[in-house]
Amino acid sequence: MMVERTKVDELREALEQRKTREERQPEPVPEPTMPEDERPQMMVEVSASADDRMAQLEEEVRCAQSEAAAHHERLLRTLAELENYRKRAEREKSEAITFANERLLKEFMVVLDHLDEALSHVPPQNECSDVLLAFVEGMSLTFRQCLTILQKYGFEEVPAEAGTVFDPSIHEAVSQVDTEDVKSGCIAMRQRRGYALHGRLLRAALVVVAK
Repeated sequence: MMVERTKVDELREALEQRKTREERQPEPVPEPTMPEDERPQMMVEVSASADDRMAQLEEEVRCAQSEAAAHHERLLRTLAELENYRKRAEREKSEAITFANERLLKEFMVVLDHLDEALSHVPPQNECSDVLLAFVEGMSLTFRQCLTILQKYGFEEVPAEAGTVFDPSIHEAVSQVDTEDVKSGCIAMRQRRGYALHGRLLRAALVVVAK
């Protein structure tokens, strides 16, 4: 016959089980404690270490900013140099194309000088035969046609007719003369033609200037 368990028996059994569990659990290890007198010193050391680290980081930031500014300045200088080089290269290329025929034209000026010199020594028309007049007319036509063709490529004659104001930048005075035909300081006579290419002087005109 089974014996009926009472409330007291159940309570006693529960207490015994609880005691058994508590005995099996390990005792907690006490955490190390710091003496009260050492705590302020440690806090000071931690604060000083944080300040040093903050100062170090600020210095690193300043160095990085200075280096970045230097790199930016060098970059701007390099870009400016590249832009100047590009413009200079384009200008030189344009000038090379514009004045590509300069050497050839300087050589050809000798031919023009010979034609002009020959035409300047032609005797008066009433002293010339028909054959000579035809020959002179052909030379004059050839001379004018050469100038017309060359003008298409920027070749032009320097103005140096009698009465033109003397300009030392395009005229070269070989002598002075007393004359009432033109004003003082003006060209009295042209001795040799001058030429320019696209506004650049190839050769100054030789002139005689009125006193």
